[in-house]
Amino acid sequence: SGYFTVPNASRIVIDEIEYDTDDRELSVDFKTRVNWRYPTVKVYTTTGEFVCGSRILEKDSDSIEVRLNKSLKYGKKYKVKISGIKARTATTYKTISKTFYAVD
Repeated sequence: SGYFTVPNASRIVIDEIEYDTDDRELSVDFKTRVNWRYPTVKVYTTTGEFVCGSRILEKDSDSIEVRLNKSLKYGKKYKVKISGIKARTATTYKTISKTFYAVD
């Protein structure tokens, strides 16, 4: 006998964030299958200051790829905020965020 936990099916889990310094592309992969409604991807400093917006290049059920409107400083820590996203099993769209380092 023992305990086990059932993960919240409506929770979106970000698997990986990759930044390409050459073409300012940011790729976000999810462990959860997601749906989109008018998504936006914005980057902020870790203190909450707006850095830049982006243009969506490609999105599917487990990832999104965008081109940022300006370059990020290599090695610096940022926070990405993605809005208009929900887990497939969820009922409402929301905004999620996660910190990452701007490294290749």
